[in-house]
Amino acid sequence: MSTIETTLASADSLHPHLKVAFTLAPEDLTIAQSSTCVLDTIFTLPPDVFVDRYQVKDIRHTLGNAVLVYGESNLELPVSSIGPEGSIVIVRKRSDTVYPDEQVHIDLPIHVRYQPPTTESDRYHVDVHLPPVYMGWTCLSTRLDSVRSLNDIPLPFNLHPLVPSSHIATQFHPIKAQAQDALSLRVPVGRMAEVQQVGTWTVVTVLAGVIWLLSATVRAVRKRSRRDAKGKRKRSD
Repeated sequence: MSTIETTLASADSLHPHLKVAFTLAPEDLTIAQSSTCVLDTIFTLPPDVFVDRYQVKDIRHTLGNAVLVYGESNLELPVSSIGPEGSIVIVRKRSDTVYPDEQVHIDLPIHVRYQPPTTESDRYHVDVHLPPVYMGWTCLSTRLDSVRSLNDIPLPFNLHPLVPSSHIATQFHPIKAQAQDALSLRVPVGRMAEVQQVGTWTVVTVLAGVIWLLSATVRAVRKRSRRDAKGKRKRSD
């Protein structure tokens, strides 16, 4: 039987890594003999978590032959401004890059959105649960060499409401593996009692910065005025 092992690195930080190590049994590679299939590793991320599309684009050669991201793309929004759908990440590998009983690693950097402040004085974290990663062969009715890019291959099925139904492939063959352990992130959360203090000190800091800039500008103007006055006196002498 094939094995899929998923772990979290730096699970208590705002920028953890979701790591997958999988080994395909020979019987799960029989479908790979077809020239119409690609291996999809599918990450279903809750709204609390996202991937940076640009970062993934830069490192896609370390992940697979193609990486597809569907869902909310605004990286600055807090979780309170995100819908319940979350996002989907698909790492694609060509069938000729996967071999039986060979362990393959995928290291996906993820990021955590800011959580709304809590009214509980003794609460410092919230737990965010990640659904298991699953894999399978996505197959077309035509040969892969007739497709310009692996990004153009339809998805295995309607994984996300933002994905048009016309992008759904004709066949998906899931890979059966042993059950994976549940993964969860501990996300730091602010307390409502501290929000007013943070706001007050933010205003104080901004005002102090404005006063310093005005003071520095006035000093510079006065210094230049004195220098210009000395120059005029020297010319008059």
